[in-house]
Amino acid sequence: MYTSVTGIALRTTRHSDRNSILTLWTAELGRISVSVPADKGRRASRIRALTMPLATICAEVDLRPGRDIYNIRELRPASIAPCISADPAKSMTAIFLADFLETSLRDHQPDPVMTAFITDSITLLDRLPDKIALNFHIFFLLRMTRFIGIEPDWTESGGIFDLREGVFRLTPPLHDDFLDEASTAALRTLSRMNPRNLGRFRLTRSQRASILNRILLYYTLHHRPVLSLPSLAILQGW
Repeated sequence: MYTSVTGIALRTTRHSDRNSILTLWTAELGRISVSVPADKGRRASRIRALTMPLATICAEVDLRPGRDIYNIRELRPASIAPCISADPAKSMTAIFLADFLETSLRDHQPDPVMTAFITDSITLLDRLPDKIALNFHIFFLLRMTRFIGIEPDWTESGGIFDLREGVFRLTPPLHDDFLDEASTAALRTLSRMNPRNLGRFRLTRSQRASILNRILLYYTLHHRPVLSLPSLAILQGW
């Protein structure tokens, strides 16, 4: 039975000479995999263009019980974000975030509120000025902790953030996975990022890389391993 779903493209993996597997996050079903053509034909080229990382698409999916990979009958754009594909930094950010979501949302149940946040974030990334967009992934990852269920309690007192326990402490823990007072203060400041004030945060490339590594360590300790995502090394070069 074919059903209309709206999905966010996360990853395309070559499956055979003729087909690839496209992973989608959908509002209706959560994370699903569909089969798409991988040859050099016109239809395959069109589908590749429509399913770039974080592209939002509508698809007619054959949801037969017992299948891990579904067939599709129709695929069309649900919305268009032209500036992401045209800008190298935004495009790389989209690839990284799609990579992150494909790993982080495995086995995650459908969540309309989280899906709306991701969809709104894609629109925001597309519209942001280039220089401001360089910090977008930090805002996104910090906000996603809320939907994953691992957001720190920002109201806690304490100047040391324990990455393993996810709590703020008055003194350092007996392990090395914590942020010192300066880094903890910076984390509290970053937690106040929102779409209206992103332009006020001025970070260097080395600062972004350091912050990103610590956020991903936090996800790895509390949710899923994300420190070795394929796109991470490229993103850290921006």
